[in-house]
Amino acid sequence: MESQVRTRSGITVDAVTPGVADTVERIVELLQGAGAYLDPRLIVLEREGHVTLATLDGPEGVPFIALPRETLIPIDSLVWDDSSSHIAILDGAASLTGLQRDLLELHVHLWNATGKRAEFLDTHPKAAVVDDPGLLDAVRAVRPSFAADSSTSALLRTRTFALRHPESTAGATSTTMSVVMPILELADHHPAGAPYQFTEDKLGADFRVVDDSGVSFVRYGPMRDVIDTACQYGFSSGDVNYFVSAPLLLDLDGYGTLNIGRALNRRKPPAWSAGDSGLAVSYLPLHMDVGLYDSLFSPVRTFLDGQGVNRATSRAVAMRACATVVQSNAELVEKIYESASASAHGGAGVLAEAAVEQWRVIRTVEALA
Repeated sequence: MESQVRTRSGITVDAVTPGVADTVERIVELLQGAGAYLDPRLIVLEREGHVTLATLDGPEGVPFIALPRETLIPIDSLVWDDSSSHIAILDGAASLTGLQRDLLELHVHLWNATGKRAEFLDTHPKAAVVDDPGLLDAVRAVRPSFAADSSTSALLRTRTFALRHPESTAGATSTTMSVVMPILELADHHPAGAPYQFTEDKLGADFRVVDDSGVSFVRYGPMRDVIDTACQYGFSSGDVNYFVSAPLLLDLDGYGTLNIGRALNRRKPPAWSAGDSGLAVSYLPLHMDVGLYDSLFSPVRTFLDGQGVNRATSRAVAMRACATVVQSNAELVEKIYESASASAHGGAGVLAEAAVEQWRVIRTVEALA
């Protein structure tokens, strides 16, 4: 199918699916009319339903988009029709401003034109486990918060940003709302991509090209390994150089326990704490370029030394703890692969690919010990 290349809106739109170019241009026009900034070197590229953002020699680190708060579309109060592969709003749109309704209507049209709901139902792990409790249990052993969910809301959670509510005050417990990010939500993920930035009441991102594809990547969030991106966003990445341990409770040879937690918000470094029962960490990322020594061996040994355990024993116990953590994670990931391989669902295939990649990372970290 011949592509349609448009530049009328100030950016380039290169699309093959009928109606996509017109819809994107209308979204851009509404954004620009509301004071949004889009760099003229930006390209919205669509092929066979996949839409992403690329660049015409966009300089590294220069913002390519800045969206005023009023152009971000809150969706938590919306009710969606889950009865088909067609995305439709049943209720709640009256709470939006006119601009937000117009932008959302256009994005819904874009999602439907590119088959996003059908793609989610056919290829996302959350949809794959709806009728597969064995696979669900295998994944939840690694990520306990993972749940079966084939709703439109689950699809949209792969495309939204958690924005701090404007009434949240500094120092208080913040509340967030899920918002659709017009145009910015089309950006592809890479762990080395540009972070989202919310400054001066605008949400944006910088140009960040990490390979020779010309795509400008963003990073969807902090500390998400291969299993995380598969469970949340529905794809397997070969670019992640760490894994986050499954929650584990290990016996340190009678000298207490090691409790590895499962923090969902990994914006802060892991928090270690020692108590009467042993050692605990909020979550445990283990990196291919660091190995186990600093991340795990050293904290465990320091704890044991503080308990008066002699140096030789503390070293041996810490080494066994490292080996157990690595082996436990490898076995849990192998169970995901075995369960996923028994299913014909596309989302199970994503999980199988992610399990293979995660297993490779785990064994690489082990080799660096």
